[in-house]
Amino acid sequence: MDVPEFPIRRVKFVEQISQPREFVGNWLEKRPSEYFVLLAPTAVVSDAQLWVAKNKAFLNQDRSLMRSQTIDGEFIRLIAGTQNMNLAFDRVGITQGDGEAWIAYIGEKQSPEFDTIFESLNFEDMNIRPAFELGDSQRSGIEEAKDAYAYLSQIHLADLS
Repeated sequence: MDVPEFPIRRVKFVEQISQPREFVGNWLEKRPSEYFVLLAPTAVVSDAQLWVAKNKAFLNQDRSLMRSQTIDGEFIRLIAGTQNMNLAFDRVGITQGDGEAWIAYIGEKQSPEFDTIFESLNFEDMNIRPAFELGDSQRSGIEEAKDAYAYLSQIHLADLS
């Protein structure tokens, strides 16, 4: 199955994160819109994972079924495979010691403003695409992942009670 590339970039920080709340607060203040989502370096393993989460997030929004207050929060919650936002941020959010992250764009623009973000936050684009080998199933809340399909299943399980 051919899946188009998702608009996402792997970035490196100037230094490892020591104050995650402060770092994320700065991110939220400087990002161009809520359609730019910051994810843990171990949260993303495939373009299919991202497309499924994006489509499900907007479907939930259209049906008034979002469990998060914002579309970016809903996307994060789905990637994490949970209904609990605190758990979602623990699983796929930035934590102390992270030196890299993913920036995903879930909006509709054809050319998202990644370069603006890199400049304003002093991030380095690593030119890496999502790959199963970059994931950490334990951190993402998956007991054992033998392939990227486990991460897809996680998205679908997020809305089961």
